[in-house]
Amino acid sequence: MTYIFMMIPHIFLQEKGDKISRRKKKRGRKRPLKGNSLFSLFCIFILLLLSLFFFILMNGFLGFFFFFFGFFFFSQISICIIQMEMREEAKQAREQGIRIKPIGVSKLIGRIKIKHTG
Repeated sequence: MTYIFMMIPHIFLQEKGDKISRRKKKRGRKRPLKGNSLFSLFCIFILLLLSLFFFILMNGFLGFFFFFFGFFFFSQISICIIQMEMREEAKQAREQGIRIKPIGVSKLIGRIKIKHTG
């Protein structure tokens, strides 16, 4: 139970990447999250609270199942949404002539390193 509550901040905070990328000089600007992905994370938080309410209300195996199913299922959905948005941003940047290098992409939220060419 405590493990899940320890994992919640990792969903909402952007991770800085691998140890290797920390050693290198940080060049370029990092793109912030767009509104859609923030909205999906907000939806996860609400659904997590709802599943926790079911867990307390039912106080048994079914509530336990709802709690874990809600947490993992909706987090996977939000990961897919964020990845799709990142792909769309990468396509738009390529059309504008910006070279994109992904660095230290975490499982939940990736950061994009942008390097201007030319």
